[in-house]
Amino acid sequence: MSLRKGASFRNLWEAITALAAFRTSIVALAADVDVAANSAMFTIIEDGTTDGYLATDGPTAYKINGQLYIKQTTDDLWNLSAQTDTTGAQYRAYWLYLDSSGTATIAAGTNAASSAAAIAALPALAADKSAIGAYVAGPSTDFNGAAGLAAQGTIIYGVPAALAQTYTAPTAVVPTDP
Repeated sequence: MSLRKGASFRNLWEAITALAAFRTSIVALAADVDVAANSAMFTIIEDGTTDGYLATDGPTAYKINGQLYIKQTTDDLWNLSAQTDTTGAQYRAYWLYLDSSGTATIAAGTNAASSAAAIAALPALAADKSAIGAYVAGPSTDFNGAAGLAAQGTIIYGVPAALAQTYTAPTAVVPTDP
C-alpha cells in the first residue's frame, strides 16, 4: 500500500482527534458513576435515644473528596435539641454532616412555607464534610420534645434529589490541522 506524502501525518492527526473524544467520553462516564465525592454511600438515620437527636442504625460509609470513611453505629449523633421549634406554618431543613474524624455537625437552612422550599433554602454543601443526609422539620416541630424528630419531619438519605449535583463533561480537545 502506498501513501502519498503527508498522508501518515493526517492519519495520525485523525487518530489523536478520535482519542481525545474518547477520553472526554470516559471522563463523563466516570463522573456519572461518582457525581458526589462528598456524600454518604450507605446509611440508615433514625431517632436517637435522647430527645432532639438523630442517630445511625448501622455503620455509615461516606466519602470526603473521594476518600472513603466508615462511622460505626452511633446513638445521639446529630444534636438538634437546641434548635428553635418551627411554628404551625414553617418548615426548616438541616444538613446532617460527618467530617473525616467522624464528628457530626449540622447546618440549618432558613424557614420556609413548604418542605420543597426548605430544601431549596439549605446552605451550600461544605467542601470538607460529607452530607450524610438532611432532616426537614415539619410544622410545629418540637426539637427537644419526646415525640421524636422522625415523627415530626422527614429524614432524607444523602443529598436530596432537588439539590443533586450535575456534571458537565469538559469540552473535547479537538486538534486543528496545522
